[in-house]
Amino acid sequence: MKNSCKLLCLAAGFSLLFGSNLFAAGNEQYFGAGNGTKESPYWVENAEHLQNVRLFPNAYFVQTKDIDTGDAIFEPIGSFDKPFTGNYDGEGHRITIEELGATQGNIKLAGLWGFTSGAEIKNLIVDVNASLNLEGRVCVGGIAACANKTNVSSCSVSSDSKIYVNSEKCLYAGGIIGYSAFDTVVRSCSFEGRIDGRSRGDIDAVCAIGGIVGENRTGARIKKSTFAETASVSGNSAIAPAWVGGIAGFNEDSTYVCDCHAVVPMNLKPEYGDLKRVFTKISKCNSAGTVSGYSLERIAVGGIVGFNVAEVANCISQSSSNTRGSIVRCNDVPSALIGGVTGDNTGTIYNSSSLSSIQMLSDGFLGVGGIAGRNAGIISRCNYFAISGKALSSFTALRSFNPISALESVSARGGIVGINDNSQNKASIENSKVFGNDSDEAIATYGHSRGSYGRIIGLEVK
Repeated sequence: MKNSCKLLCLAAGFSLLFGSNLFAAGNEQYFGAGNGTKESPYWVENAEHLQNVRLFPNAYFVQTKDIDTGDAIFEPIGSFDKPFTGNYDGEGHRITIEELGATQGNIKLAGLWGFTSGAEIKNLIVDVNASLNLEGRVCVGGIAACANKTNVSSCSVSSDSKIYVNSEKCLYAGGIIGYSAFDTVVRSCSFEGRIDGRSRGDIDAVCAIGGIVGENRTGARIKKSTFAETASVSGNSAIAPAWVGGIAGFNEDSTYVCDCHAVVPMNLKPEYGDLKRVFTKISKCNSAGTVSGYSLERIAVGGIVGFNVAEVANCISQSSSNTRGSIVRCNDVPSALIGGVTGDNTGTIYNSSSLSSIQMLSDGFLGVGGIAGRNAGIISRCNYFAISGKALSSFTALRSFNPISALESVSARGGIVGINDNSQNKASIENSKVFGNDSDEAIATYGHSRGSYGRIIGLEVK
C-alpha cells in the first residue's frame, strides 16, 4: 500500500514538472515527437502522421522527412466546418500525393489543405496529381483549395504535378491556392506543373484559373512568386466567362460590405465593418509558362492576370533565359481579350513588362495588346518588348473569316493595348513603350482587313 502511494506521488510530481512531455508521450501514436506548441511542434515523419494533422487543426507542426501518401486517395486537411488554423513548416521536405480527393458539400474543396483560416504554411514542396469530376462549385489548389487570412510562403508545386478538374458550376483553380481572400498572403512560391480546369455550368458558373492563385480578392496579396517555364494553365468554360492568368485568373480590389459572391462562409470572414476598402495586389511576380483558355461566352487571358480589377505592380512576363515571356493563347473563341500582362484591365498596372508570345484565333470580338487586351483603368510605366528575329515575343492575332460575325465584330490590337476603353473617363496610358526594330515589330502578324491596329493603341473607345 505504501509503495502504491509512493508511485502515485511520483507520478503526480512528474505530471506537474513535465506535463507537456507527458502530453507528447500520450500522442506518440499520432506523431514522431513534440507537443504541438510553437516551442515544441509535432513531428510529421510519414503518411500516417500527415493524416493525423487534421485531428489537431490548431497546433504547430514540423515535417522532418519526405512523405509519399501512397495509392490511397488523400482527403484535404481542413474544411469549412473544421478549418486548419495552425502552423505547418515543411523545412524544405516534399509531400507526394498520387491521388487527391475533395471534400463534400455544395462547395467542393480539393488540395493538400481544404480550407485554412488564420494559418501559416511554409517551406514545402508538393507533388500532386488530381483528376476530378465534381458537382457544384469547386475550389482547387496545389497547397490549399481556399484560404482566409493565411500566410503561404516558400512553397512550390513541382513540374510532375498535374491537376485536371471538371466542375458543374463555378471553378476556382490555382497552382498554390484556388480561392485566396481576406488578407491571405502568398509569398515566394512557385508553380511548375499543369492545371486544366473546365466549367460546364450555366452563365453564372465563372471559371478563374491561375498559375499561383485562381481567384485573388478582398485584400489578398501575391508577392515574389513564379509561374515557371515548365508550367501551363488552361481554363475552359462552356457558357460563363473564363479568366485565365499566369499568376492569377482574377485579381479583384473591393469595398467590403457583404461579399456575397465570396466562397468563404460569412461566419469565417473578418469583421471589416461597413464601407472599409480592402486592397488586393500582385507584386514582383514572374510568369514564363503557357496560359490558354476557351469560352463560348467571353474570355480574358493574360500572362500575369486574366481579369485585373486591383493592382499589378513590378511584374514581368519573361523566362529565365531572357528570350521570351509566357505564351498566351486561345483559339476559335467568339469573344476574347488577351494581353501580355492582363487580358482585361479596369484596375492599375504599374512598372510591369512583357515579352509574351501572344497567339490567338477569333471570328468575333477581339482585343489584343502587348500589355492588355482591353484597358479601362490605368497603365503606367509598362513596356512590351519585341525581340527581333526571334518571333517569340511578337504576337499573332488572326481572324478566321466568318461573314456573319465579322460584320458586327470589333477587332483591334496594339503594342500596349488592343482597346483603350475610356467610355467611363477612367482609362489612361502613361510612360509606356514598345521596343522593337521598327514600328511593326510588336504587331507582326494580322489577318482580315476589318480591324484597327497601331503601335501603342489598337482602338480608342471614348
